Amino acid sequence: GQEVRITFGGVSMLPLIRGASDTIRLRPLRDGEEPAIGDVCLFVIEGHHIVHRLLRRKGDIYIFRGDNCYRHEQVRRQDILARLTTVEHRDGTVVSTDSEAWHKASRRVVRRRNIKNTILRLGNRQKRKVYAVVYFILLALLMWAPVGGLGIPLEAKIGRASCRERV
Repeated sequence: GQEVRITFGGVSMLPLIRGASDTIRLRPLRDGEEPAIGDVCLFVIEGHHIVHRLLRRKGDIYIFRGDNCYRHEQVRRQDILARLTTVEHRDGTVVSTDSEAWHKASRRVVRRRNIKNTILRLGNRQKRKVYAVVYFILLALLMWAPVGGLGIPLEAKIGRASCRERV
């Protein structure tokens, strides 16, 4: 029921919170207080205490994900213990999670993570392997395609003098 200050561990919230070097402050949620979408919260899942960002809510299920993670965690309201209030970096800077700078950086990180996750979801693992093979075949064809085949005279690129000297 009291505010706590702990050293953050892990890399799940990179780049905004660095594990083993940043200290975070957490404030317990009051009775009836609901965490807002985008809040970073402390919750308990399968006996582990985790600090991740709230992405969305489906009924009475809250869906969290670390900023540097692919997978989601689903918890109920009673498992959410506290909300992040400040981050103290090793260099001494203190960032409030209510500041505009934090909100701007958070939006940027979440957007970037969503783009990465979309790319990862292009298909299952087998499809991604096929995409990679096709990509590298096309890349190889472009690398080794003759310059003259693209409609550019070879002499224009190398120079006539060097062509005559070699012949």
